[in-house]
Amino acid sequence: MRRLIPVLMALMLVLALPLAMLSPVIGDSNSGARVDESIYRIRTTYTISNTGAYSAYNVKVSVRVGVDSSSPYQDNLNYLIEPAASTVRRDSAGNIYAELCFEELRSGEKRTIAVDRYFANSGIDFQDNIYNVKGNSLAYESDPALQQFVQPSDKIESNSSEIKKKLRGFDLKKSPVALAKDIYDFVNLHIDYDSSPKYANKGALSGLLTGKGVCDEYASLFTALCRAAGIPSRVVSGYWIDDTVKANEWKDVSGKRHAWSEFYVDGVGWIPVEPTLMYTLNGVRTPSKDYFARIKADDKHIITGYSSKNSKSELNMQYSCIKDTTVTAKFGEEKLIRVDRYYSKAFFSDISSSWARECIQRLYTRGILFARKNDMFEPTGSITRAEFAAYLVNSLGLDSEGTSGRFKDVASNHSLHDFIYTAAAKGLIKGDDQGNFRPDESISRQDAA
Repeated sequence: MRRLIPVLMALMLVLALPLAMLSPVIGDSNSGARVDESIYRIRTTYTISNTGAYSAYNVKVSVRVGVDSSSPYQDNLNYLIEPAASTVRRDSAGNIYAELCFEELRSGEKRTIAVDRYFANSGIDFQDNIYNVKGNSLAYESDPALQQFVQPSDKIESNSSEIKKKLRGFDLKKSPVALAKDIYDFVNLHIDYDSSPKYANKGALSGLLTGKGVCDEYASLFTALCRAAGIPSRVVSGYWIDDTVKANEWKDVSGKRHAWSEFYVDGVGWIPVEPTLMYTLNGVRTPSKDYFARIKADDKHIITGYSSKNSKSELNMQYSCIKDTTVTAKFGEEKLIRVDRYYSKAFFSDISSSWARECIQRLYTRGILFARKNDMFEPTGSITRAEFAAYLVNSLGLDSEGTSGRFKDVASNHSLHDFIYTAAAKGLIKGDDQGNFRPDESISRQDAA
């Protein structure tokens, strides 16, 4: 049901049903208590530079601008992009990406992209009663949204023979929470922090075999062992900030990049785990229970995405050129500020008087809707068949997998090309008997239904 709600909301928005009929977004229930919640704004800048001798054309940039957070200690409020994005894409993990396109970037020319994210973040404490939760270790079987979190993925080699062999050394009859705690204890003691290129950012299997790595190895190994045991788990990327963030004063956090883990228990939701911390008791290295199912208020864990990939991969770029040239992307400032209060305002300049304003903003924040022109949504305008396909793809969090050639009238340079072919590949849309999709025609209510 949780996965269907965004789709139903998008459909109802398209069909212009009364606001009272719109269902609220349902989140996972959990027993964790939030501690010291504050509202933050984080700004990240990127510089796109043509360092070659000739112009580059159709420079397409995809940058992660936020996350549709299901973690109990962070709520996404808004994101702003300058210059305005042409489209927005939401992947299956909830990461939200803005797509920008520069028609031409001349030799020596630079463009700056600025992303502001607004969110509420807190510490959280599930307390010791979390160990009494039996849960359902096979919850993913009845919830398709969780299935991706028990499958192997990049740097999370949960299907490797070495990880499966290591898992057999645990008591697999324990409850999911107790088993996850045993895995946390093992990972925390097994890996020695080593930031040398030989060991850093190599993934779960490397962390297991070498016993060395950085936060990525701790997080990915914990996640891989949980997945091998059938416990949904994921790597969380973001910032770990253990010093003060003053109100209305910008703080440089570019050196605070970090990764940690979460695991899922049926009836509770996502539970955080911080396996990287080194803790000693009477001179003996010991796993700290304070970092299992807990995040202290003064150890702020700020989420920017759910991914086991290196944080720098949150920006991707492609371009074309008549003569060979070089276009580079560079991270700039990463600054955080705590705000006294967040005033919700229209994300689009033309929806302030719309009856569906709150619904439009909610869907935009979740990475489902995007601007039509600059910062305009055109709430009373018609929706094209291509836009509807894009809303479906974003609602379901489908990763791009479409290929060209299925429809005669969908050009490879159509701004919503990937959305159309992804929706077609999943059987959500189809064209007419002549092999056309008619992407820029308005969609009828019966076709939307």
